[in-house]
This record gives sequence, structure tokens and C-alpha cells, in this order.
Amino acid sequence: MVTFGAVRIDRAPDDVLAYLTEAEALQQGDAVQQLGLVGTPPRRDDFARFTLSPRSVSSLQECRIGDCELQLPGWIITRVQQDVPWRTPDAGPRAQALMRDVAFETLTAYLRDGHSALAPYDDRRPPRAPSAEYRALLGSDAYLPAPLTALRHALDGFPHRTARGVRHQFFWTVVGFGMKPTFRLSHLAVASGAAIDDPAGPVRGAVATVQIMATHYLSSTLEWHFIVRDTTNPSGAYLYYLVRSWAPGLGGIKGRLLRATARSRGRDAVETYLRFSKRMLEDEAGR
Repeated sequence: MVTFGAVRIDRAPDDVLAYLTEAEALQQGDAVQQLGLVGTPPRRDDFARFTLSPRSVSSLQECRIGDCELQLPGWIITRVQQDVPWRTPDAGPRAQALMRDVAFETLTAYLRDGHSALAPYDDRRPPRAPSAEYRALLGSDAYLPAPLTALRHALDGFPHRTARGVRHQFFWTVVGFGMKPTFRLSHLAVASGAAIDDPAGPVRGAVATVQIMATHYLSSTLEWHFIVRDTTNPSGAYLYYLVRSWAPGLGGIKGRLLRATARSRGRDAVETYLRFSKRMLEDEAGR
């Protein structure tokens, strides 16, 4: 799925780029129910405030490889069944603690080996391999206003490849997207200067967000923010927002209906986010 939108903001391009890494921007308006920034290096305590919904915790008890309500790799499903004492009163807290642990372990593996370390999701058949999907997403410059070759190459080979002018940040969220609250673990890469590959062009900065883990809906997601200068007014900029995702289970008649709903909600989410960002930045300038 591909979703795209743009808005003009009465702020300088550098101000818009700086805003995109702030907590208010990461919360995406009211869509994010929980947010946690992760340090470098990450610590288990960085995930201490993350909690699954009671429904999600309850559904974990029934999780089996090939049949699980949550979108999870097989190694996590196995841990859930082996390590949580489901017939005891402390099963809920133990399940919450385990999910915090596996989120930390997933990020640790990603920091060591990049997207190649992401295990296939085994909650249904056939399993989906996020790494193969990211090779396709990062290998394409479709819909991009600038090639961003260096940045895409660095993200595809992260952490073993680097690019000048790129800094990295990691965070987790619980997002009220669709019918089920979704835990997402994300890698945010902020690019400017040499990393843009377009020194004479209008693109002044870019932010890429790679989804490392998600408990529902999208097996892989690559979000792009582009800050484009207003050639008629240097005090203004355009914010372009592009989301490319792979969503399993959208085949057949039922899948077509779900796909139409997902696209509609995706467009609404992009519009809401862009309006929110414009309001936040311009209101801040007016204070």
C-alpha cells in the first residue's frame, strides 16, 4: 500500500526538520496512545512503560505458530507458551514483562544485524519475512522527490553501512490504528546535507522511519518525510509525507474489502497528521 500527502507550512525548512524528531511529532496527533524514546545503547528500562491491552494479553494465551491474533515471530510465540505460567494469578504481569523483554531483544538484534535480523512473522501461514519486504522498499526510489541513494543504501545495510549527514533515533509506540491497539518499534533516520543527494534541488531534509516490529496489520512499513523549500518564500516549506507498507491478508474478496478500508483510514491518518503538524509548527511560531 502507498499513501501520500503534502502541506505547506509557514516555517523555515530547518525548523520543520527539527520538529520531526520531537516527541509531539512522533505522537502523530492523537493516534499514539503510548510513546517511549530508546537510548543509545538501549536498556530494558527504556520499555518499562510499554503495556499491552488486556485483550492482547488474553489472546497471547491462545497463540500458536500459524494461528495467533497478534502478529509475532515464531520465537516469540514459543517464548509466550513456555515462559508464561498461564494458570497462575501472575500470568498477566508475566506476559507484559515478557513482551517488554522481547521488544528489547528485537531491537538489540536489529542494532547488530539490521533488517536481516528480523524473524518472519509466524502468526499465520504462509509466514511473512520483513527483511525481504524491506529490500524491495529500500531498493526502490518510486514516489521519492529525490533519489536519496546514499540514505536508502545505508538503511538497507544498517548498521554496517553508513552515510554522511545521517543520524539515528529509536522509539516505540502503541498506536490506535484500526480496531486493535498496535505496538510498533521504529528506527528513525534523519538526513540532511550530503545525505540528500540533491544539493541543487529543493529537498532540504528527509526523515525515514523503518518499522522494526508491529503486533498487528503491517508486516513492514517505510515512512518518508521530505522537507521541500518554498522557492517563492524562503520562510516557508512544504512537508511531504509518504508511507509504503506491506499488509498481509488482503487477498480474496474479504481482503479487497479490508484493503479498501485500510486505504481509506490511511488517507485519513495522513491528512490528520499533516494538519496537526502544520498547526503545531505555525502556532509555535506565533507564540
